[in-house]
Amino acid sequence: MIYAYPVLQPRGSQPELILLTAAGAPSLSAYLAQVSNVNPIYSQLRDTAWAEAQASGNLTPDPRLLANLDRVRSIPATGRFLVVDAGTSMLTLYENGAPIDSMKVITGTSELPTPLIASYMYYITYNPYWHAPDHLVRKTIAPNVLKLGLNYFKSHGYDVIEDWSSDKVVDPKSIDWKAAASGSLHLKIRQDPGPLNSMGILKFPFPNPEDIYLHDTRIIRSSLSRTATSAMAACVWKTRSVSDAGCLDPIRSRPARMRKSVSSCREARRSS
Repeated sequence: MIYAYPVLQPRGSQPELILLTAAGAPSLSAYLAQVSNVNPIYSQLRDTAWAEAQASGNLTPDPRLLANLDRVRSIPATGRFLVVDAGTSMLTLYENGAPIDSMKVITGTSELPTPLIASYMYYITYNPYWHAPDHLVRKTIAPNVLKLGLNYFKSHGYDVIEDWSSDKVVDPKSIDWKAAASGSLHLKIRQDPGPLNSMGILKFPFPNPEDIYLHDTRIIRSSLSRTATSAMAACVWKTRSVSDAGCLDPIRSRPARMRKSVSSCREARRSS
């Protein structure tokens, strides 16, 4: 489990540490009320496991149960949060302990699994650039340039750039595309915002060392292909577009200038 911030990490469960923490609290009653007010996912998992243990007579906890309880401790009991269940490919938004919306998502593969992450989301990027990962440059983009020519590269809004932090574009005619396809040449390829962008209209970044994020999709749900699904492996891909994704759609409540930015295919950032 990756915890983007120390505050999200599970607290110690040693008896002496629990007693010391309780003893140091300004108000014992307030502290007990706080720690007993757990999130609904934790309480449901705990209560179900306890009921099953009582019914079976086996009170020895399953190590997997303890691991999962530790993982969901970081979820707040109140406020708004979202949970992505990679096993069921579902994203659920909670508010004050109750689920208020959900949608199907596409998560990683067995080769590139979506990691377990707890983090905070501070902003949303409208009309994001897409920075193609190295394996897709090698397996998809470079072979298509060799097969279809530079018209393929230009028509998809791609640019070769010198560095991720730079806007300096490299002439694609100067690239050894055979070397890029073989993996001996590593290119930094960026796709412009627009109708062909693999990020769709919205990107939902959040701090984590694996560079995992949520993003929109430009492909209709009924036509999701195996290639498209594997293309964004590991990251979480929303299968509902911005027009009907009520739980993650901040556009309708934003000022007109932000809606104009979305429709004009310019990258823009909005804090949550």
